[in-house]
Amino acid sequence: SPTVAHMAAFLLFIASIVLIAAVIVLSAAPVIARLPALEENMNESFSGAQAALAATGISTGDTVLATNITEMLTALVSGVIGAIVSEATSLFVIIFTVFFLLLESADFEKKIQYILGDRNRKLLENAHKFSQSLVDYIIIRTKVNLAVGILFGVALWLLGVEGFVLWAFLMFVLGYVPYIGFYLAILPPVMI
Repeated sequence: SPTVAHMAAFLLFIASIVLIAAVIVLSAAPVIARLPALEENMNESFSGAQAALAATGISTGDTVLATNITEMLTALVSGVIGAIVSEATSLFVIIFTVFFLLLESADFEKKIQYILGDRNRKLLENAHKFSQSLVDYIIIRTKVNLAVGILFGVALWLLGVEGFVLWAFLMFVLGYVPYIGFYLAILPPVMI
């Protein structure tokens, strides 16, 4: 029956959301825990660079101290992770709403036809074409984002980047953001 199918789809949807949230949290925890070590490594790298510049006679008196740079980068990464968690919460609400809209979509055309009657048949046909085109676009966009996210995750895994699952998921989600989504997704793992 349709009610059982809807309930099964709903339970599968909720289980998927819980699984995705668990994977994100488990992927983000090591990255967050490792931030102090990353800061120390950056301090050492900047100190070494300052010493090398000083050895060649280049004055580093006017340069920004390494600790300031690493503190700024650490704060930035912490802020990005906080923003990701905040946006993930909003995304959950949006996905939840879209899920219920999709459940209702099977009967939506019938409801519109009932409201409009036969007098606006052309409007109903155009609305159907538009909604079908929109669904087709979302399906294609999702497939492309999934492929890009998986390839990005595999590349990060091969490079040994911690939290590659988190960054791959971020690439998948931000792929829906036109023009800048890719750049927003690639920034955190590059900085780490």
